[in-house]
Amino acid sequence: MRITTSMMATAVQQSASNSNAAQEKLSRQINSHRKVIVPSDDPIASTWMAQLEQEQSAIEQYQQNITRLNNSLSKQEKSVTALKNELTDIKDELLSAASDSRGSLDMASYGNSIGARLETIVTFLNSKSGEGRYIFSGTNTDTSPVSYDATTSEYSYAGNSDYRETTTANGISVRENTHIHEAFGLQSVGGQNTLTQLKALCEEMKNGSDKSTYSSKLQDALGLVDDATNYLAATETELGSRQNRIELLSHTHTENTEANSIIASELVGLNMSQIMEKNNELINQRVALQHTFQIYAEINKLSLFNFI
Repeated sequence: MRITTSMMATAVQQSASNSNAAQEKLSRQINSHRKVIVPSDDPIASTWMAQLEQEQSAIEQYQQNITRLNNSLSKQEKSVTALKNELTDIKDELLSAASDSRGSLDMASYGNSIGARLETIVTFLNSKSGEGRYIFSGTNTDTSPVSYDATTSEYSYAGNSDYRETTTANGISVRENTHIHEAFGLQSVGGQNTLTQLKALCEEMKNGSDKSTYSSKLQDALGLVDDATNYLAATETELGSRQNRIELLSHTHTENTEANSIIASELVGLNMSQIMEKNNELINQRVALQHTFQIYAEINKLSLFNFI
């Protein structure tokens, strides 16, 4: 078969094109440390990688949810602890006030102190998250949950008893909010809640009323404070349990991420030995292409006069 100059040039160009494509692929593999650059390089591995990437994307979202949830639960726990401490101090003052030796001036002082602590309690009940949402108002996070009506002399709750949940793993959701209004009986109406009764007692203590007229209320208040403290102690424990649960879930997600990384590396990754092999292959491709051009150049120099 007669090989023309045109045919030879076309063959060299095709060889150069193939070599350049191979070099580009090798360079991308070396630089990315991946042997699979496009799905056609390994369809099966690419399919598995797509599944791994989808799973990893979900894990990253779960981890973000857990971080946000943990911050929220931590803030709730701190608020509950602070409320419990305030109640402990109120109980101590009520016990002192109940002593027979306390006169009207002492009672007024206790009334002022307990009243100030009530305001602090309301402040904690109206705590907000970092996003500016009320954390103890159920799902009515834009509504201040606890307020005092000077006209009726009552505290009331404007939130609800609904729950918010955060997805922390496939098929697993953890409750995000905590209801503590029930610790103070704020779900009740008609002046029966703890805060309203303590407020009324404080006013009697401050206005110089005869202690005998409200001594029974002092004892009732001690019982209410104990009930609220016990409720908050149980809530504190439950919050700790939720935080422990999401910590375990976060640890599991971290382990799954590490496992996915290993699997992905085995599927499409290149180790150092394989990178060196690819690098040698790239060098050989460049040398072969260079030789092709050199041979083509030498052949182009030939003419019929070389054979005369």
